[in-house]
Amino acid sequence: MFIQALDPETTAEPCRSMVHANVPEVSQLLRAAILNFNTPRAGNGFNPEPRDPSGTRVPALARSTRAVDVRTQLWRLIMKKLLILLSLLLVFPFAHAGDLVVPIEMKLSGLVRFVDVVEGRTIFDVDLKGKPGVATGRGVSIAEPVIYDDLPEDNACVYLDDTIPSGKSGAVITAAQIVISFRDGSMIWGNSQPDGYVCYSGFAYAPYDIMGGSGRYEGATGWVAFELDTHGFPPPLILTPETGIGTGEIVIP
Repeated sequence: MFIQALDPETTAEPCRSMVHANVPEVSQLLRAAILNFNTPRAGNGFNPEPRDPSGTRVPALARSTRAVDVRTQLWRLIMKKLLILLSLLLVFPFAHAGDLVVPIEMKLSGLVRFVDVVEGRTIFDVDLKGKPGVATGRGVSIAEPVIYDDLPEDNACVYLDDTIPSGKSGAVITAAQIVISFRDGSMIWGNSQPDGYVCYSGFAYAPYDIMGGSGRYEGATGWVAFELDTHGFPPPLILTPETGIGTGEIVIP
């Protein structure tokens, strides 16, 4: 069972709401306590004996009992709220006892460079920004050119079999590996899933299974998928700029 990573903003909101909801109650008791503490005491000319609205003298015992009641109510209310806050603080850390799921929502920009055109081998180097932080992604992929009908189903490619010299509309990614490095030195790495592809019309889809990690992602699993727009140079083609987005989940045991 996975437990979603806690967001400090959404975690703090219930606490703020609870405090705000009880401000009038606390204020009323504080006001009563202050009035009681400031009530003049009998025994000298400057502090006449307190009386009720009818003019009847209020006995000292009644005044003392009322003061104790107000202080007791105030103390109980404060302790009740402190216990609730303490419970929240104790419960939230234990929410991480199961697998922690960290969402991936990133934008990327970088380049792809061919190192072996015959085998379709390329290396890529991209900058990533978003959740869970700023990072760089580097890796190698191998892709096999295919006709349109041999691309994965529901692909986003344009049919180009009859319009370009190769007679192929794209390529199927047969193998790829990626390493994503974060600024604090933590890393995740993964192998390609079997349904990745490249469209010669300027799009690519590259999904990966996360196979491990280090630092704050030690022992991570999960997945990440990149949707890429490629921007070709005029011939001779040496490298290809690319932009896109990456989505997924890092699962930390």
